[in-house]
Amino acid sequence: MTEAVREAMRQLVSGRGLAVLTVIVIVALVSAGVLLDDDVLAMEPTSDRVRDLMWFAFLSAITTYALVELAKRLLLLRARYQRAAVRRWLIERAGSAGGDPHEGWRAWEDLEVRLGRPSYSSRSRGLPELYNAPAGILTAQIAAAVEEPLAHSGLHSPLVRVLAADPDDLKFGGDERIVRQRARASLDQLQLELSAAWRRGLQTAVVVTAGLMAFLLSIVVADDLPETLLLCAVGMVLGGPLAWLMRDVTATVERLRR
Repeated sequence: MTEAVREAMRQLVSGRGLAVLTVIVIVALVSAGVLLDDDVLAMEPTSDRVRDLMWFAFLSAITTYALVELAKRLLLLRARYQRAAVRRWLIERAGSAGGDPHEGWRAWEDLEVRLGRPSYSSRSRGLPELYNAPAGILTAQIAAAVEEPLAHSGLHSPLVRVLAADPDDLKFGGDERIVRQRARASLDQLQLELSAAWRRGLQTAVVVTAGLMAFLLSIVVADDLPETLLLCAVGMVLGGPLAWLMRDVTATVERLRR
């Protein structure tokens, strides 16, 4: 638990997180009337405008966070992405090793069978819960699926062949220890690629959605085109990162509860 708390605090106070956290503090202070109270600081009417923009950014962030999380859970976006990404990664890896790209398809079918899915599952509408798990858990399950053929000296498994990326070793019964090391290294690479690509895609989706939400909200509150453009910019520049911070805080709390 101590390590989890330490990691959570490190994420919250690092880089963009600290900047956006500062924005949240400013919003809280503004809403409480501490910074922009005319009776206290006798500031210009511009302060009201700043407060309105802060609230608009906060509203854009709330709606963006809710919409993105709802889409993730109802549409199983991560499961769909990771399943397609793993299939594409196996096919590309089989081709990049100088082998037949169809070997990647055989490796994919082998993996699906070992994870408890029939070989025709690529045409199935259902998505196993496993693919909706974080990349680390998914690759750990793939590693467990690879251990079974290795434990029985089944070095001719299509999945093991692609992960080991050295057909000669497998064809002539190479050192099982080396094959195991190569497979684990490949899975580590897959985990990094899945995590990085999912995070980048989600960040992009959050910023774009924040801009869209800001535009829709500006239709109600904006009086002219310049004000609409200003609100859209505020929604993307402040609302997007703020929505991402909300997502990070929620993920951190979920990890601490486990």
